[in-house]
Amino acid sequence: MTKKQKKGLVRIGITTLLYIAGIVSEHAQWPGFVWIMAAAYLLISYDILRKSVINIMHGEIFDENFLMSVASLGAVALGQLDEAVAVMLFYQIGEWFQSYAVSKSRKSIAALMDIRPDYANIEQDGKIVQVDPEDVQPGTVIVVEPGERVPLDGVVESGTSSLDTSALTGESVPRSVRPGSDVISGCINQSGVLYVKTTKPFGQSTVAKVLELVENASDRKAPAEQFITRFARIYTPVVCALALALAVLPPLLFQQPWTVWIYRALTFLVISCPCALVISVPLSFFGGIGGASRAGILVKGSTYLEALADVKTMVFDKTGTITRGTFQVTEIKPADLPAERLLMYAAAAEQHSSHPIAQSILRKAQELHDAPVLTAENVQEI
Repeated sequence: MTKKQKKGLVRIGITTLLYIAGIVSEHAQWPGFVWIMAAAYLLISYDILRKSVINIMHGEIFDENFLMSVASLGAVALGQLDEAVAVMLFYQIGEWFQSYAVSKSRKSIAALMDIRPDYANIEQDGKIVQVDPEDVQPGTVIVVEPGERVPLDGVVESGTSSLDTSALTGESVPRSVRPGSDVISGCINQSGVLYVKTTKPFGQSTVAKVLELVENASDRKAPAEQFITRFARIYTPVVCALALALAVLPPLLFQQPWTVWIYRALTFLVISCPCALVISVPLSFFGGIGGASRAGILVKGSTYLEALADVKTMVFDKTGTITRGTFQVTEIKPADLPAERLLMYAAAAEQHSSHPIAQSILRKAQELHDAPVLTAENVQEI
């Protein structure tokens, strides 16, 4: 839960207590009902009222903030303070749940794409200093040690190693690099120390672009979301016009009481507010993206999630896309020697290799504790 969400929850809790206290004081005919409800209304609605004013100043009048503000202020004008507080309280509770759901989905997506580098190593006065990747300028030589994530795109100045690119490409086979090789951010350095001359600032690096693509997945709206957005732009002004007609026409044409019809118009505004419709569709897509990410599936936008409903066949081309990307020895079939001895020879030959298949053979050999250990000499991996 974010700091903002905690504040929102506290505000909802305090408002609820004030609302209950106000209702109790009204029924018990204690003094202070108006002041308690006024305090509750201001506490729960100040941000909605502020957004409404700002939007009006920018020419964006007809939205849910405007409808909620008009309806609640109208209730205040009619002396229905408790109803004004209730309307805003329920609306804020809905907004809080939306914020919580979106935040949870974002965290799930960020956890799935755990490729953001925390720091970059640069050499200063013979010492390695950790700095923020965003502070490193193009042309700076950074040091990437074994086990560390490459923080920025660049070219290898010196050193040889193999890079694990599976987080970006889904390919489990390491990529060998040497002086002159291009390296991209987000990969993990597996073996040797690399000195890399950066070619792009962090904001233009591969890892930054991937993270931006994922974090803004909700911006690629599905057709259903685009329809809801267009619908709200037409629907809201129509509702406001109908509410105004409901408040004015009966008293003018049929000599009905103004108070009754203004109250009914405000009720109509609250009931007709499209916030539930406008919020529910995008939130459903975002919840779906977040839920998929918790299962290890990355969906890069609502439009792709909606398209999956019509998919009949899927074709995958890379190890690691729908598998774990790790190999495992499942069976040993020697021709004319014991299986343990064949595994022993194979493990001896592979013990200095970082290749995934080599690692799987070594793991299998370690499982057989009675297998004697051999050391291979003059090993060269091509």
